[in-house]
Amino acid sequence: MGGDYDRPEAVRINGIAMASIPVTDLERATEFYQEILNLQVLEKDADWTIMACGMQRLLLLRSKDTGGDRGLYLSTPSIYDVQKRLADMPVEILQPPMRGKDGLFSVIMDDDGNIIHIIETVEMV
Repeated sequence: MGGDYDRPEAVRINGIAMASIPVTDLERATEFYQEILNLQVLEKDADWTIMACGMQRLLLLRSKDTGGDRGLYLSTPSIYDVQKRLADMPVEILQPPMRGKDGLFSVIMDDDGNIIHIIETVEMV
């Protein structure tokens, strides 16, 4: 397939640049991710907000199709510190911290019914 050209040895993907989450009310969702999850707003438009999530970006995108498990997995160095903060916040906790096959995790839901997995990760030195 293709033609005569020099092919690289391997495709070089070095991470996920951005993930998107559909939201109905952009202002309310931006506040949720900013106040509850402590993400920083980088850029806003009428139909979307880009937020910093570590080295990656989270795109909140205005949509009528929201809710369910969108495959958003956030990492934290301490699931118990997150749980302490969330205990006093208006957030639905679907799964309090528990140990799974990949370590400690918790599951919450945003105001649009999107499921958010939070996983405790350990930095590799």
